[in-house]
Amino acid sequence: MLGGMIAACGGGTSAGTAGSTGSTGAAQIGGTVRFSFFGSVEEKAIWEKIAQQFTTATPSITMAPEHIPSDYFTKVQTAIAGGDAADVILMEDKPTAGYAKKGFFHELDSCISGDRSFKREDYFAGLQYRGKLYGLPQHWLAHAIIYNKELFRKAGIDSPPTNWRDPSWTWDKALDVATGPPGSL
Repeated sequence: MLGGMIAACGGGTSAGTAGSTGSTGAAQIGGTVRFSFFGSVEEKAIWEKIAQQFTTATPSITMAPEHIPSDYFTKVQTAIAGGDAADVILMEDKPTAGYAKKGFFHELDSCISGDRSFKREDYFAGLQYRGKLYGLPQHWLAHAIIYNKELFRKAGIDSPPTNWRDPSWTWDKALDVATGPPGSL
């Protein structure tokens, strides 16, 4: 996916030959793409392996992973302000729109528009700003509460609401139900 986006965007590389034409007449993308990320030493090893696999599969593009083990968001913000941000930045979803609003992030729609395999509806809308896509999820955490409806019914407890915005089911209520009198569920 990343390779397709880089190729579709015509580069965005730190150094290289983005936009040169090969013998087939197709644009040849090349250079180095800096990728900053945070995480543990184990996560660092995973990202470095992914970068190496990408570079092996796409030899004209070198992925240069930049692990920032502490104060990540402060350092990324400083790099952006100083004009030295990585080409690809691992970012949490919440600040994405703010960075996009300030013009720090490049919208991806123009990059992915030529990729017929890309389905925008497959991705979380929170990585969008003003209808444009600014990020792709690395992973997404599914937050769910699973319960046995039959046990709730037998104990005379109402099921949690199906609308997550319903204020009648709070964390305190969930805790009370979960830790209720012995044998209640």
